[in-house]
Order: sequence, then structure tokens, then C-alpha cells
Amino acid sequence: FAPREYLVSHLEDLLARKVTALTKTGTNLHSGDVMKPSAVLGGLKAYMAVFKNLENYIHVDIVRVFHSVLLQQTQLTDSNGQPTLASVYNQCYVDYLLREVISSGNICYSPWRKSFVSRHTFPFKAEEFTDVSELSALVELIGPYGVSHMSNKMLDQVSSQVQELKKLVLANRDTLHGLRSSFYKPEVSADLMRRLRSSDDVIGRMTTIGCILAFRRLLLDALHSRLKCRIPYLLTSIEDFQTHFPDGKDRAIVDEMAIAAGLSCDIDPILCRALARHCTQDDHVTWCLLMVLVGLVFIFERASAS
Repeated sequence: FAPREYLVSHLEDLLARKVTALTKTGTNLHSGDVMKPSAVLGGLKAYMAVFKNLENYIHVDIVRVFHSVLLQQTQLTDSNGQPTLASVYNQCYVDYLLREVISSGNICYSPWRKSFVSRHTFPFKAEEFTDVSELSALVELIGPYGVSHMSNKMLDQVSSQVQELKKLVLANRDTLHGLRSSFYKPEVSADLMRRLRSSDDVIGRMTTIGCILAFRRLLLDALHSRLKCRIPYLLTSIEDFQTHFPDGKDRAIVDEMAIAAGLSCDIDPILCRALARHCTQDDHVTWCLLMVLVGLVFIFERASAS
């Protein structure tokens, strides 16, 4: 029996429970009943200050406790299989916030404010969770690993939306071929437009993809900002490596490393890999027809609005 190790293990369990308890202000996650990341970060720092004072009375390595617990909080479950900060905020942001953007229309993206905003009558205030300061606190809590988990889940949603768009194109393939060749024939085009099926879903799905990618970019920008403060020299090396690395077959590996550090790339290899599962050598015409479908739907919506 090692008393010190026994105490350290119980301190780790205690801190892990206290950290996840900081996120809950109630029992209903779907009403936005989760603490803001900045508030959780403040509470976490207070707990860490208290735990740090233990070193004044007993000889234990508190820094080891912090490293063990906080590293587990960047994964979806801890060593005991319990939910972590990464899993709680993954559910809050990806499953709840983005679903509200998709389904209800009560939340929209504001490029000027660089955050999502809610309608005045909607109880959940998205701007209180998605502004620069809150995303910066979120990144500090869940770390690059947690950001990677959230990014992958968002790209899975993008992939599913693209798959549904592909189904819409295939369902209207013959009609779109006719519209593509009759663009300057108003009478024929009008008749073919009436034959389009489920065209109303196109704008909704394209908007969903745009909002998901916009939030992913906000999250990566916050990650880059935090890394710039924490590891400026290493981040500068990554930026230089990305800038001066020659184009070639290994370019995707470098770009993937850059994205993991919050940098932007002309071609996102992680997004390309998520979409590649829906692409075959025979899909070139399908994606060309998707552009035709999107253009026609927007023209139709504009004409209807005027």
C-alpha cells in the first residue's frame, strides 16, 4: 500500500468530477443549460489554485495531477469512461447549436460579429457561446485534441449533407441535363423547372454546410490565437514550413499539420478526405449538375422574392 499514490489517485478522481460538474447549471442541456466556457475556465483555475496549496502541507506532485486530469478532458471520455469537457461541449456546440441553425432558423451566422446570433425571442443566446472570447476559453479547456474531435464531427455532418445533395441531383438528373442545354430558352426552362423534385431542400442543405464550415473556421481561428500565445516559436515554425514546402504528393500532410494548428489552407485535405467517400470517377457530371441545380434554385428564389 502506497499512501501517496492512493492520495494522488483520489485527487485526480476528485478534480475530474469537479471539472465536469462546472459545466452543468441544470439538467436540461437542450435548453442551453450549460455554463459558458469562460465561466468554466474561471472555476477550473480556482480549483487549481486550491489544489496547488496542498503542496504547502503534503509532499505530492500536484502538477502531475493537473496534467493527468486535464489531458483526459481533451478526449471524449476519461480513464473511467465518464464524460469530459470535450464531450459536453461537443454535444452543446455540434449537436445542439448547429442543429438549431439547421432546423429552426432561430440562430444565424453573423460574419460582421464573427459569431452566431439568436433571435430575441429564442431562450438560448448563441452569441454568448460563440464570440471570440468564449471560443478562446473553449479551446483552452479542450485543447487541440478536443478541437480535432469537434472538427471531425462537423465534417461528418458536412459529408452527410453532401450525400443528400448528390441524391437530389441523381433524382433530377434528366431534368437538369435538359435545363443545362436549354438555359437560353425561357419557355423550355420554365417547363423543366416545374419538374424539379425536392428543390426546396437544396438551399437549406447548402446553408447548413456553410454554417458548419463557418463555425469550424471560427473554432480553428480561436485555436490559432491561443497557440500563438502559448507556443509562438513552434507555431512560427509550422507557418514557415507550410509556406515554403513545395507542392507535391506530401503537401497534404503538411497542410493537415497546419490545420491542426488552426492555420488555413487553399485546399483542406481533411475536408477533401471526408468528401472523397462520395466521389467516384463517374461523378464529374453529377457535380457539374449540382452547380446547375444550385444556380437554378437561387434564380428561382430571387424571382419569387421579387
